[in-house]
Amino acid sequence: MTLGVLAVLGMVFTMFAGFWTDWLWYRSVNYSSVFTTTLWTKIGLFFVFGLFMALAVGFNIWLAHRLRPPLSAMSMEQQNLDRYRMGIAPYKKWLLLAITALVGLIAGASASSQWRTWLMWVNGVPFGEKDPQFHLDVGFYAFDLPWYRFLLGFGFAAAILSVIAAALTHYLYGGLRITSPGARATAAATGHLSVLIGIFVALKAVAYWLDRYGLAVKSSDFKATDNWTGLRYVDANAYLPAKTILFCIAVICALLFFATLWRRTWQLPVIGFGLMVLSAILIGGLYPAIVQKFQVQPNEQAKEAPYVEKNLKATREAYGIDGAQVTEYPGTSSTQDKTQLRDDVDSTASIRIMDPNIVSPTFQQLQQIRNYYAFPTNLDVDRYTQGGKDQDTVIGLREINLNGIPKRNWINDHFRYTHGYGVVAAEGTSADSQGRPDFTESDLPSKGDLGKYQQRVYYGEKTTMYSIVGGPQKEIDYSDDSGEKTYSYQDDSGVSLSNPVNRAAYAVAFGEPQILYSGAIGDGSRILYNRTPKERVEAVAPWLTIDGDAYPAVVDGRIQWIVDAYTTTNGYPYSSRTTLGDTTADSLTATNNNRAVVAQQNQVNYIRNSVKATVDAYTGEVKLFQWDTKDPVLKTWMKAFPDTVEPKSKISKSLMAHLRYPQDLFKVQRELLTRYHVKDATTFLSGSEVWQVPDDPTNKSGSAVPPYYLSMKMPDQKAQAFSLTTTFTPNGRDNLSAFMAVDAEAGTPDYGKIRVLKLPTNTTVNGPSQVQSQFNSEQNIAETIRLLRGGDSEVEYGNLLAVPLDGGLLYVEPVYVRGGGLKYPLLRKVLVSYGGSTAFEDTLGEALNKVFGAEGPTTEPPDEGDQDGGGTKPPPTSTNPTVQDALDDAQKAFTAGQDALKKGDWEAYGKAQKDLEDALKRAEDAQAQADKTGGGGGSGSSAKPSTSPSPSSSPTGT
Repeated sequence: MTLGVLAVLGMVFTMFAGFWTDWLWYRSVNYSSVFTTTLWTKIGLFFVFGLFMALAVGFNIWLAHRLRPPLSAMSMEQQNLDRYRMGIAPYKKWLLLAITALVGLIAGASASSQWRTWLMWVNGVPFGEKDPQFHLDVGFYAFDLPWYRFLLGFGFAAAILSVIAAALTHYLYGGLRITSPGARATAAATGHLSVLIGIFVALKAVAYWLDRYGLAVKSSDFKATDNWTGLRYVDANAYLPAKTILFCIAVICALLFFATLWRRTWQLPVIGFGLMVLSAILIGGLYPAIVQKFQVQPNEQAKEAPYVEKNLKATREAYGIDGAQVTEYPGTSSTQDKTQLRDDVDSTASIRIMDPNIVSPTFQQLQQIRNYYAFPTNLDVDRYTQGGKDQDTVIGLREINLNGIPKRNWINDHFRYTHGYGVVAAEGTSADSQGRPDFTESDLPSKGDLGKYQQRVYYGEKTTMYSIVGGPQKEIDYSDDSGEKTYSYQDDSGVSLSNPVNRAAYAVAFGEPQILYSGAIGDGSRILYNRTPKERVEAVAPWLTIDGDAYPAVVDGRIQWIVDAYTTTNGYPYSSRTTLGDTTADSLTATNNNRAVVAQQNQVNYIRNSVKATVDAYTGEVKLFQWDTKDPVLKTWMKAFPDTVEPKSKISKSLMAHLRYPQDLFKVQRELLTRYHVKDATTFLSGSEVWQVPDDPTNKSGSAVPPYYLSMKMPDQKAQAFSLTTTFTPNGRDNLSAFMAVDAEAGTPDYGKIRVLKLPTNTTVNGPSQVQSQFNSEQNIAETIRLLRGGDSEVEYGNLLAVPLDGGLLYVEPVYVRGGGLKYPLLRKVLVSYGGSTAFEDTLGEALNKVFGAEGPTTEPPDEGDQDGGGTKPPPTSTNPTVQDALDDAQKAFTAGQDALKKGDWEAYGKAQKDLEDALKRAEDAQAQADKTGGGGGSGSSAKPSTSPSPSSSPTGT
């Protein structure tokens, strides 16, 4: 008995711990209303529907027992049943209570899971748009119809369980007989069961009526698309009238069942039920098949065209692609002035040669500083102002890496190593002289162009474990030359553990008994958990679908994680459905699950980027901002959860500067545009202009090429805009069919405007895979790649960027080398292709010059570390002996570097590069000293190296 009581108490406290810790967490993030609204909605649905089901089943069991015959027939069947009747007689009330309670619990639990459906029905806001078939507001299909279907399904379940329970009770007490002589059922049993079956048939009539409206959101396979939604010819002209006829037949059949209360015979109801089943087969199945075979298929395009036009219009509106601007684009340049084309490149795009998906190991090697820090596998692209000009920037946070802790134990994992430290950022359009990122924010603590900000990262993509902070145990802050610095968390984020009840609850919830009694926990101790940005936003807004890529930004002196969130529905009439996990998959999500959209299995046919969320990397504070002010789905949820979403006007200018168009929405839209870029039904049905998203040619994943952020200018734009871009190829072919870009810079008038450049079908322009094949097949390039792969080196291809330029497409691809003594990729070459010409040079500038056969615009000589500067010539000579000695050393280092390059010895090459830099610095210092004393080397003897491009320059531009 004692063990049993302890076991029950343990179970109760475990349930309490889960509930209590959830409440404490929601209260700590100031979203307790989300918790209480969800909780009370679930409780209300549980009790209302659980009680209804329990009463329905219990009442019919009681009624069947009450209607039992006073005397049972004398037969072997009834004698056997007598034993059961006598056995349960003392426990009838308890058995009735147990059955009804069990049924009620199951039904209540099922109903409580429909809290989203209930809240959307109660708070639904009209769309202001009507479907073309029934002329009902779209809100009926998105908010009302799902709730009606749930009620109908619940009614069917209640009716079926009641019939089963009543029939078993009647059989047990002699109201129904199988082998006994005489009538098979008493009049009372017949009347009771007839009413229940009549209710079931009446519900079926309601189902037929709702099915009429369900045709507008029904998915079916259609040759034009796999997830066609809405009515087709056969639906409107066969299924729709069939459902109406079946509704009438079901109503008549239900009335016949109810009539047995007076007629006391099953004859007419059974005939009516058989007629309904036969009608369902003939009218609901055979007739539509005949219409499809003999009316639709012989003239399908003419029959289906009106319905396809409705689907085209609805799908484009539901996915926000109805405003996509599709323009014809020649695909080839008509300009003969190559110099002008070369000059236009710089004004057309800020070409990013730092691939955020390649250089993470380089950030890790150069800026990790300590093993217990790490960067994400895929870095992010943002823009920051440098010198009054926006600069595409590759950015990542130095987060805590528990796998790198010198000694793993509970105290180190959860008390001492609690947070990361600092932002590391680099220019996206340049590299230094050794092919490394040109850092604009680096070191530990971080310093650079971002100014002063709170650098500690308690909330990030890698902080998946709980930490206990603010108590007697000090944390490792960071380490420098003077040793380790300690720190104690200063914010009130997280949940206080000063209360013993809280400590016990978390000890149970996390399965960690040390939380209950550890001396490392004391006054001021707080527990931080649910620490990744995506899971925090998903928890406070469970009605949102979260984008797969949260990215950091420094805003007003704090690191903020920016998370894009979507409102969706699968009840938009006539709009084709898509599965989020499939349409957002690409070569990045194939190798990194953290980049995948949340709720991948969700099927939707309407999506809006309605919310922009931020998560403070230090405090964990979550803010939700309304972004799409017209979205009725968001308005519905804002009614259900008032005061959780702040108005768009609350977004500060500094935060607005870092908001961007989300990748997952863009990927969904580009997938839809492969078919829905056409606007006429005939072309859509013919399938002659179906596109596809090409596979990523830079790796072997076999997955779609990801979209790329890039500051560029489309043909109708006057200046560069931060954009998200992708390419299309014809279905089953590799040549280019279209280029797509969306203005991704929030706060601008054109934000979200989709531009599609459609290439002529009679002109073949190389697509991404063909350009990559062209790179790989050219003999000179192949030979250089072979040399770069010398020894144990590996060549990694960066993002293959496409940029529209004067009617043609400019392709640019950075090439990285990892190997030798280096464990991280360095930029070594740049591939460029335009109009059939290909270049594979040390720098972007040199490659562009070679492709266009012209020099770029003249500018002031760049710094030594500027990759786009095009490299340096071999060191010059001087009449100053001190300078000349340094230049001789520089010449030796230069020659050694070239030899190492040919051998593929990157370790020796790196040493030679360093020697070269040192020698040139000595020469420059000596020349400056000589100039001060009047002992200069004479005309042309400056030791500062020339920065004009040279074929003999090193691959990193030194």
